[in-house]
Amino acid sequence: MKKTILVSIIAFVFSLMLNAGCQEEEQNLSNDKRSRLIAAENLELKQELEKCQTELKQQKQSFKSFQTEEKKQSEDMLVQLMNLNSKLRKENNELKAQLEELKKQLGKE
Repeated sequence: MKKTILVSIIAFVFSLMLNAGCQEEEQNLSNDKRSRLIAAENLELKQELEKCQTELKQQKQSFKSFQTEEKKQSEDMLVQLMNLNSKLRKENNELKAQLEELKKQLGKE
């Protein structure tokens, strides 16, 4: 009878150890699966980050080009306005001179 109890206890302890080992293996598999999912998510996030950084660089370049073109157009327009202003001043002076000449002619008559 003592042998049977001792054998039963040993069998019980052995089954507990096996069960604990199986649970540990399941945990390891679960941890491995979780690690793989996290690694896959990290890779996906890195790719998305690279895509966003590339898009940002392109937008910065596009903005710089826009600024350069706008500055050039503004300068061109300023030169055109200055030329027009100069022409109008010259024309204004000529018209003033003609007006003075006409006033002199009227005064003589």
